[in-house]
Amino acid sequence: MNDRLRRCSFACAVTVVAIFVYYSAGVTEAGDAKTVQDTVQKVADDFKAGKKEDATKKSEELAKKISDLQDVMNLFLVRKEGSKGRFGVGDKAGAIVPDGIEQQVIKISRDGITKTALDKDADAYEQMSNRIAAIAEIAHAKNMAPDKGKATKKEWDSLTVEVRDNAIKMAEAAKAKGAADLKTATSKVNAACNNCHTIFRD
Repeated sequence: MNDRLRRCSFACAVTVVAIFVYYSAGVTEAGDAKTVQDTVQKVADDFKAGKKEDATKKSEELAKKISDLQDVMNLFLVRKEGSKGRFGVGDKAGAIVPDGIEQQVIKISRDGITKTALDKDADAYEQMSNRIAAIAEIAHAKNMAPDKGKATKKEWDSLTVEVRDNAIKMAEAAKAKGAADLKTATSKVNAACNNCHTIFRD
């Protein structure tokens, strides 16, 4: 895979969901983007605490209340001044660059992360990873596959689980400050998102 495709791979997943949003656009019944963000954070907190059943339950509840995944997927985007509904990376905006989950996944899967950077911001990367797991779990619950050709609901389920499980491994690696393991798990998350794009882009 060339550098251009590699850089695009994770971003493609966001684009894929945008396609489904186009066909199923509607008002988010759960409330505004802030409400969705708060719920996703609660799911992420459950993953951090090892409460997978609680994470699944909250994800299923949110999936029933939203008409599409737009507000959920927007949480991956770069956090900018004045922007809402975006997690960023870490608690302080701009402290870690790029300040967006999507761009961090691309960067780490491509370049890895130095021991110094991980030692300094391990908590932020663990938090980011649990948020990825939460978003994947919600996407799993809100299966929007058209069920045509290869774009089946079964494949959607498989890929979202792959993202979730490897995001959990990312969190474990970040907590243990294992730079190599973090890169490995992040690369698998990135690859799963790229596969999702390949299958669901049409």
